Amino acid sequence: LFELSDPDSERIKKQQQRQQPLIQPNFVYATKGEPANGGVFMFQPKEGAYDELVQIVADQREAAKDLGYPFFSKLDGWGHNFVQAGDEWQGTHKSGQKWTW
Repeated sequence: LFELSDPDSERIKKQQQRQQPLIQPNFVYATKGEPANGGVFMFQPKEGAYDELVQIVADQREAAKDLGYPFFSKLDGWGHNFVQAGDEWQGTHKSGQKWTW
């Protein structure tokens, strides 16, 4: 995976002749009926990203104190309301705006 995302790789230069690398900075694996598999993803490292992630989790846990089991808002999720924003997800065979599985 890492060689395929390296634009300076000799293999990539030969195969693609200066085109973009095969793998983009963020890799999320979609399945037939959902936009992402929570067990298969990889993100480009970025200064401060870990601290931002820790803060997002802390904010969600604080908000969840007022919720019943499973202590997670299906509307607000991790801080972005996909339904309210009108976001659509795309899997490999399906797409839609229903954000619960």
